[in-house]
Amino acid sequence: MKQSSPAWTVLLALVAASAITSISSASTIVRQVEFPEPLVESRGGTCRVSVADCPVYADPGEPLLPSLPLCVLLPQGEKITDISVVVSEEREIEIDHPIEWGQAQVPRSMKDLVEAAAADPEIYAGLTPFPQDRAVHVTTQTYRGYNIAYIRVYPVRYVGAQRKLFFAPKITARIRPCVPGRWVC
Repeated sequence: MKQSSPAWTVLLALVAASAITSISSASTIVRQVEFPEPLVESRGGTCRVSVADCPVYADPGEPLLPSLPLCVLLPQGEKITDISVVVSEEREIEIDHPIEWGQAQVPRSMKDLVEAAAADPEIYAGLTPFPQDRAVHVTTQTYRGYNIAYIRVYPVRYVGAQRKLFFAPKITARIRPCVPGRWVC
């Protein structure tokens, strides 16, 4: 039996590597979102941030920041493996007071019985931007056989120790789905 030459082996490896790369990157879903300038209002000893068409959401103790909910239809049978974000520009906004933080959700009839949540000291005294990721995969739901991924995109991030907001007017989210159990994702 004849041995193959090193040139053929290298050529075969290059063809296989390019095929694997094209398979894994062929299904990347790209969503580009543009945001209007945020509005910052002082409210007593805190600030409230809003961006048009972006609801405000936070767990108790976390900063109340606007986020855009994205619904992405995934290819049949695929789930999200990765979300990467590209920010073309980021603007710094200094604020005088800390951002208002989230409270526990309770019925109005029990509002007086529940203790107010305190601001999370790791966020409000920290130097790490919150949230750490500008795009977060919340959940994937199925509707009539179609997988729909729900993603939350944050145009504004907060650095508590510096009392600064970082606003991205344009965010590009690259969503990489993959078939579970597939050898190349």
